[in-house]
Amino acid sequence: MNRTPASSIKHSLGRLENRFQTALAQRVREKKQAAAHLDLAALPDIYAPLRTFTEFLLPHLRFEQVDVSDETNIRCVWTRTDGREQISLDIDQLSSGEKSLITLFLPLLETEVSTLLNRIDLTPGPVSAPDTLMIIDEPEQHIRNAVSLLESKVKQAHRKNTAYWATGLNDSY
Repeated sequence: MNRTPASSIKHSLGRLENRFQTALAQRVREKKQAAAHLDLAALPDIYAPLRTFTEFLLPHLRFEQVDVSDETNIRCVWTRTDGREQISLDIDQLSSGEKSLITLFLPLLETEVSTLLNRIDLTPGPVSAPDTLMIIDEPEQHIRNAVSLLESKVKQAHRKNTAYWATGLNDSY
C-alpha cells in the first residue's frame, strides 16, 4: 500500500500512542493490585524527541499530542505560531515540506520514542540499536540551509552514538 507522508506519520504515531496507552493501563492495573501509588511525574514524556525535533527544525510549530479518541480519525496535533496567533493543526494541514521533513526523520524519532516507551512498558518492544547512522543525500532538496542547521542542532543536542552524514552537490550552503 502506498501511503502519503501524513498517513505514514499518523500510522506510526498512532501505533506508538496505542502502545503508550496500553503500557499506562498495565501500570495502573499493576499498582492497583499492589495498592500502590503510580507516580505520573516519574513517567517519561515519550514525545520529547518529537518535540525537540520540531523545536529545532520546525521552530514555528510545536508538537502537542496524538489524539486517538476517534479510531476512524487519528489526529497528530501541532500548534503553529503565526505572529501573535496560535493555530492548532492536524498533520494533514501542515505543508508538504513540513510533512516531508517529519517523514525524513520519522525512523529515528520512532526509535527514540520506542526507547522511552520501553522504560514504562511491562512487555517492552524491540530495544533500539546502540548506534545510529543517518545519511541524508542532497539535503538541500529537503531542508533549506540543511547542512549548517543540522550541524548546529546536532551539536546542541549532544546526541551520543549518533552520526549524521549529509551529502550534496551544492557547495554554496
